[in-house]
Amino acid sequence: MNGGPNAGRNGDGDAPGGNLPISVNDAAVASRRAFYFVVVFWGKKHRNYFLDLCLPSLLSANNIPALENAEESRIVIVTTKWDWRMVRRHPTYALMERYIKAYPIFVPQALFQRKKKMLVMSRCQKLASEKAHKDGALGVFLAPDVILSDGAVRTLQRLAKEGRKVVLCGVVRFSSEGCLPEIKERCGMRAGEPITLSSRQLIDIGLRSPHSETVRYQWDSPVFGSDPITCMFDGPDGEGCLLHTFSWAPVLVDYSAIERHDTSTFEKWTLDGDYLHRNFQNRREIYVVTDSDEIMLSSYTSEAELNFKHASDALLQGNAAHLTKVRLLRRLFHSNTMDPLKREIFSIPIYWHRREMSADWEPVRRRAASIIQEAISEKPTAEDQTLYHYIQRVQAKDLPFISNLRQHLKTPFVTGIRLVIWCGRKLLVLFYVCFRFFLRPLVVLLKQYELGYKVVCALRGWEDDVVPPGYLLRRKKDASKEVSAAREKRITQTKNS
Repeated sequence: MNGGPNAGRNGDGDAPGGNLPISVNDAAVASRRAFYFVVVFWGKKHRNYFLDLCLPSLLSANNIPALENAEESRIVIVTTKWDWRMVRRHPTYALMERYIKAYPIFVPQALFQRKKKMLVMSRCQKLASEKAHKDGALGVFLAPDVILSDGAVRTLQRLAKEGRKVVLCGVVRFSSEGCLPEIKERCGMRAGEPITLSSRQLIDIGLRSPHSETVRYQWDSPVFGSDPITCMFDGPDGEGCLLHTFSWAPVLVDYSAIERHDTSTFEKWTLDGDYLHRNFQNRREIYVVTDSDEIMLSSYTSEAELNFKHASDALLQGNAAHLTKVRLLRRLFHSNTMDPLKREIFSIPIYWHRREMSADWEPVRRRAASIIQEAISEKPTAEDQTLYHYIQRVQAKDLPFISNLRQHLKTPFVTGIRLVIWCGRKLLVLFYVCFRFFLRPLVVLLKQYELGYKVVCALRGWEDDVVPPGYLLRRKKDASKEVSAAREKRITQTKNS
């Protein structure tokens, strides 16, 4: 059992997280197997994230220092040679070498200059996964901008001994502007020192400063997103929240259990795709962390780096909100983006709590379970897809046409008249813009061209009827007289001189 109310626990049987029988010999083998903590980054910004957040949290007392086989384990860093040099000069790297060694995988600098960063990340993750598979290691995939709760690595070691082949931890973004100053106040965040924060401390800090993306995942929010990757339900008395999510961090992957390593996911996607579904068919070997007291993974993103607009609509408020959100979730659940494994474990509730949990969480769990069941029990319709596109445009604030059209369609009896009037106004505006910025400058330009034509004719002595073919814009009568007069005047001036 993972934690939370009994009704929300992972059960036995074929569901992910079920209890596995394990022998003493298997536990001994698991305890000797090396851990590979995989981190991919490039550039100063993400290098500093790794050195200031991820690595110090890995070095807290109950994480890497508590590993039983730290000598065989490695921190696998996929980066450039320049970033690797800068990492080795940092004081936190010197602290790391007391407990564990690093293994760099260098990638050509040219690869990191590609515009599609997702494909760069997938290439790097493929290299790291192939290394872990070759060595039969226990892979722990982390982002450079995460903080791991104190005791998380100890928990992973225990789960590996229990025979878990995959451990998944739900993760959302928190705002670095709101969270990092408080973390610095609590821990100091000084170079060369570990960051030691419990799961409850991380949740307390994070839920008070959610990222703009995470705000759109809150079920009762009027700015609920069109792509609800995560659905968050408030816990009782502000104690935390309950999550159902498609967003999972593979904090443990036992590569010794993979006979044929399928890396086709990395051709067009990252580790977030169907990589685990392709390589692990036995769902009982997959463990879902449902209680934040076991493992908490907090990801911090700057609003300046990634920001989501908070635009609402009448369909996301009031009585219409519930059905709208259910239909949005239904479309995403049954979309091709989600593989069978993600769909299967989406219904598992995850509890993030600041304090000890009580029976007051049970109504929250029942409400969330009812909503999830309502959403996933039916197939999406064409109307659901239309609704998705509408909400997507609303939240992009790119909706002048559709929003006005919807307003005019409220009264069916006057729809035609209103559409004609509205379209007429739009056409008038379009005509004015075309005349003001295109037709009028063109007329002025043509007039100037005619003046230039007359000057050329006067200088070159062309008669009106022998003008070269390229000079077709002229006034036939007036231009001829003006040219003749100019010619006679020039001849007279020449004779007098």
